[in-house]
Amino acid sequence: MSLASRETKETSYSSLCDEQTPSAPQNLTLLEARSDALVVQWDAPATLNGVVRYYSVISSRGTDVITNQTIEASVDQTRFNCTVAGLSAGTEYNISVRAATNKEGKAEVKPFITSPENKSGGVVAGIVIGCLLGVALVVGLVVVIYKRDDIRKKFL
Repeated sequence: MSLASRETKETSYSSLCDEQTPSAPQNLTLLEARSDALVVQWDAPATLNGVVRYYSVISSRGTDVITNQTIEASVDQTRFNCTVAGLSAGTEYNISVRAATNKEGKAEVKPFITSPENKSGGVVAGIVIGCLLGVALVVGLVVVIYKRDDIRKKFL
């Protein structure tokens, strides 16, 4: 096949399958906020204008793009989710999701905040200290009960 006829066939195919841009994905929501990641979910666009091949998920702060992911789409799938990782704790990010056929569509953008730094070490230390104090109290009471006669003699 010559290059000219190949280009003609590709042009004809593109003309027949000229997909327009899809509308923005719907219902972008936060499923979970972690200290280093956001888990987001969205529904397919109301107007597909062709076959959605993938979704572009971008996290940004101001004009700085932090992460950029591509989520493959299957034909019958209508709900999607994605874990946007590599983020900083307690920080607001704009999450942008857009569908793509042959062309990328409009984005749905929402701000979400990662959870504060996980301080579970402090909670664990508090539990351990509380348990140790409880054990010390029980041991002290046992000693007092068994030695009460000796204690009475000393103080009475």
